[in-house]
Amino acid sequence: MFILAMCSVYMENKKDYDVVIVGAGPAGLAAAKILAQANKKVIVLEKNKIIGQKACAGGLTIKDFNEFKLPEFIIEKEFQRILLHIGKRSIEMELNEPWIWTCDREKLGQWQTEQATKAGAEVVLNCAALKIDRDFISANNGFKFYFKYLIGADGANSMVRKHLGLATSKIVVAMQYLVPQANFGNLEIFFDSKKLGPEYLWVFPHKNYVSIGIGAEPRFILPAKSKSYLDTWCMKHGLNPKNYPLQAAPINYDYQGLKFNNIFLVGDAAGLTSGATGEGVYSAIVSGQEVARKIIDPNYSLPKIKKSLRSKKLEEKFLTFFKISRPLASIIFKLGAIKLAKNDKFRRKMIHFLAGK
Repeated sequence: MFILAMCSVYMENKKDYDVVIVGAGPAGLAAAKILAQANKKVIVLEKNKIIGQKACAGGLTIKDFNEFKLPEFIIEKEFQRILLHIGKRSIEMELNEPWIWTCDREKLGQWQTEQATKAGAEVVLNCAALKIDRDFISANNGFKFYFKYLIGADGANSMVRKHLGLATSKIVVAMQYLVPQANFGNLEIFFDSKKLGPEYLWVFPHKNYVSIGIGAEPRFILPAKSKSYLDTWCMKHGLNPKNYPLQAAPINYDYQGLKFNNIFLVGDAAGLTSGATGEGVYSAIVSGQEVARKIIDPNYSLPKIKKSLRSKKLEEKFLTFFKISRPLASIIFKLGAIKLAKNDKFRRKMIHFLAGK
């Protein structure tokens, strides 16, 4: 495995690349693997010392495993059902087989890194991109990495996106507590349309802890009020939030394109994360793979991106409707909950939709 832990040890004669990728998340590593397999000279610049550390509930569904052939060792817990709580109503969303899992994001990152480096890509840790020029990136130790193509896979606060001059106005702030040895065995989602709008509070059990978190879209609830809601929920369930460090991260779903001449955006940097569910691993890996194929073959039509954008467009219509007419949207939300609870066929269709089956 070719991973360089520090930019300072990087050799000066290793500067010119076909593709420079900023960010070693799921999107950047997925792109690196495919590009390296096509004999492109690829380097991934990662500002952190460890790959995969991110404030994230860590949920994966059937479509992730079927599409990407993910290894089982990244799984922490598996679930045949989740519990939806909508107002006073609780609904079991269950199949006769596991359809949702919690995963270890660091293990996922390690596995993807191994796949990319085996293919021939280089991954450099602790290497922050500082400035982007016409055909090179300046890194935090003074080295310059020249590129024919540049991929921004550097998350919601992407410097590559900022270099392109793209505004980011559609943001969800995700925050969570990682609670060790908490007595929660079920994967649960709590909706409260009056206070949270279309966002939700989650309980995702992992192997050694439980992720208890919430999403805050400023159009519907300010982050400070969202945190207060989360803290109150924790205290009602016997947890003192002061005992756990708060993790928080922005989620960008403001998609404005992914190809800008020889610069591409993928994953959260492109705004491909779901604004309704916050799910981002699937769209990150798909976009990384698709952009890599586009670089290899300029005539490639990005079919999976187009499919993903159709679903994203429908989600955002719902979010806009919720903003325009919150009382009516809340009523429709409650009616949908009643239908989910009473109609087995509708409930199964919704499970299959969520699972990506």
